[in-house]
Amino acid sequence: TIDNADSNDTGPYVPPPTIHQIKRTKDASGTNQVYAATNSAVTEAWWKYGGDGVHTKEIIHISQSNITGFDKTNLPAGKQAVYTAVPDGIWETHWDSSHDPTSAKIISGLSGVRQVIADNRWEGANKDQYTHRLYVLASDGPYEFWWRDGGDGIHKKLLDSISDGITMTASTGPSGEYQLYVATATWAYELWWYPGNQVNHSPVINITQGDITSLSKITFAAGQQRLYTGTATSVWQSVWQNSTPAHNPEVSGKSGIIDSEAMKPGSAFQIYICTPTGVHEYWWTPTNAGNSTITSRTAGDITAFTKSNDSTGSQVYTGTVYGEVWESYWGGGSGPVTKKLMNVVR
Repeated sequence: TIDNADSNDTGPYVPPPTIHQIKRTKDASGTNQVYAATNSAVTEAWWKYGGDGVHTKEIIHISQSNITGFDKTNLPAGKQAVYTAVPDGIWETHWDSSHDPTSAKIISGLSGVRQVIADNRWEGANKDQYTHRLYVLASDGPYEFWWRDGGDGIHKKLLDSISDGITMTASTGPSGEYQLYVATATWAYELWWYPGNQVNHSPVINITQGDITSLSKITFAAGQQRLYTGTATSVWQSVWQNSTPAHNPEVSGKSGIIDSEAMKPGSAFQIYICTPTGVHEYWWTPTNAGNSTITSRTAGDITAFTKSNDSTGSQVYTGTVYGEVWESYWGGGSGPVTKKLMNVVR
């Protein structure tokens, strides 16, 4: 070939990768980890407090650039795994302190996969059977896949026929039942069951404007349950305990909400909403309430976020259209400080 470009030409412009999902975890040794997914790769940043800074490593690259979601989990014996969703299935990447990440496609033959959740648990009467479990949201509904090391392979079950699901979240009920909440654009549904038993299905909330974007679940030991359904303009709280859920908008009148998370790490309920221009916290107790801005981006380039807490305080991580991941942290009476954590390569 003949290149007629100017000698100063560095080649065709390659746009930076957009961050679509972020997850914050710790490994068995307490190492801090943040995973960020683009269309083509999942990248890890890790560090120890007081250590030698932030390290980064690409965990998996999908050459078709069709990643739709991922989840990260710790396995027994110090092993770790990332499960990466593509439209027709799931890739598993696993590693430990002595071995680099190794990837293989373990689930295929699905259609329209949007999300994967890892819900591994010790099961059995003596809690001595470790079960790998994935929930996979496909175009025809949520699937459960489960297997045990040394067992008879991966088992598959369509939990419910829910077409065109948008998002889902997993939880454990007040009596130990397994729960999966699945949302379409207009409805949020609850699925619950005990392993090996029938899956029960019931609607929780109907959002008539059809703009559901996110789900968060809080279960209380006393039996009360709360589901938070995020839309493009609001976050609805549904509360129930052996009764029909009661609904009220905890955050409303906003615009451009792309994601939200609800939690109760202490005495206060908290809702974090993410828009392209910032992340905002709303909190309330029985006697007080308030809100604040955690981080803002006047360029309007935020595309993903997650919220976490650890012994040092609270953190929010945001991803942008430029392949950046930013950390905002606060605690001990100090307000949020924001700094760049990493840039992903692709």
